Amino acid sequence: MKLSFMIASLSAVVVFTLSLITGSWYFLIYISGSLGVMSLFLAFFVYLDSVMQDNKESFFSEYGVKKDRREAAKVHAAASVPNLTVALIYLFVSHFIF
Repeated sequence: MKLSFMIASLSAVVVFTLSLITGSWYFLIYISGSLGVMSLFLAFFVYLDSVMQDNKESFFSEYGVKKDRREAAKVHAAASVPNLTVALIYLFVSHFIF
């Protein structure tokens, strides 16, 4: 879970740097926001799959392989936090500060 959070934080920093260099702050919404929302939806659907499959195996895993699907959902949710935070900070600053 730490690795996914660190990779998502790195992607948020890269998108922020790209926005800073180009001067177009809409990259924060389009790239970072969409990455955060996709990770959040992926976490939701993996969790929903674990509830429907009784936390055993997914439709695509091999027979006998038992992976904890709820842990995978937590990993995807942790990956969505930095990207959504950057996008929400941009929305807050652009609408309420300026």
